[in-house]
Amino acid sequence: MPVIRIVRHAEPAAAWGDHDDPELSPLGRAQATAAANLLAGAGGLIYSSPLARCRETAAPLADLRGEAPTIVAAV
Repeated sequence: MPVIRIVRHAEPAAAWGDHDDPELSPLGRAQATAAANLLAGAGGLIYSSPLARCRETAAPLADLRGEAPTIVAAV
């Protein structure tokens, strides 16, 4: 049976409404790295929204696996 893991983006540098497409805060980058370490051996595909905070959350896991996340505009 397939397993789907959904990870919400890490903490952004700006609140919703304050910035159209904020990057991650320092804490958010640490959260993304922690999530990547937790999921590194889990296998599966990596999908991300095109938003900066989402791409930056997916990046550490993609780097650990040596692959690029698939960006899906509809996400």
